[in-house]
Amino acid sequence: MPLSIPYFADAFYHMFLISSRFCMRKLVSSCFLSTLQRFKILLTSPILISSLFYSFCIHVIFSLVQPPENISAGPVDNDLFSWRCMITGPAGSPYAGGVFFLTMNFPTDYPFKAPKIQFETKIYHCNINEHGQICVSFLKDEWSPILTVPKMLLMISSLLTEPNPEDPLVLEIAQLLKSDKALHDERARQWTKRYAM
Repeated sequence: MPLSIPYFADAFYHMFLISSRFCMRKLVSSCFLSTLQRFKILLTSPILISSLFYSFCIHVIFSLVQPPENISAGPVDNDLFSWRCMITGPAGSPYAGGVFFLTMNFPTDYPFKAPKIQFETKIYHCNINEHGQICVSFLKDEWSPILTVPKMLLMISSLLTEPNPEDPLVLEIAQLLKSDKALHDERARQWTKRYAM
C-alpha cells in the first residue's frame, strides 16, 4: 500500500533540515513549506510524490550547499521552483569581469524535464539572443536528470569561453565570430562593460 502524501512531506522536510544543518547552510523554512504546499496541490499521487519530490529535494539541497566559486543560485521569493542565478565572466574570455544574471524556472516534474533558463543581463553571444534565450543541447534533446543546477550553470559558463557558431541563435554574431574573431571579441567586451559591470 502506498504511503501517504503527508508522510513524504514530513520525511523530506526533515531530510532537508538535517542536510541544511550538516552543511551549515540554512534557508527560511517558509520557502520549503510553500514548495511542499505546491506539490500537494499539483500532485495527488503518492507514487509521484515519492519519486518526483525526492529527486527535486536532492537536486535543490546539492545545488544550495555545493555551489562552484564562479556561480551562485537560489530561490526567489520563497519559491523553490523559481531561482535567480549569477555567473561571472570566465577569465580569458571577452566576458571576463562581467556579472551575468539568469532566471531558472523548474517544471513540476523536474528533474525529468529540463528547467527554463534565460539570461537577464544583455550579452553579445551567438548562442544567446536578445530575449536571453540560450541555445544549448542539454536544455533540449540531450537533457538528463543527472544534471544538477551547478552542472548546468557551469556548462553555460563554458559556453562563454567556447561559443558554438555552428548552432547559433544570432546568425549575425556567429558569422562575425567566424570571419573576424578579434572584432567579435571587442564587441563582446564592449557589451560586457556596458551591461554587466
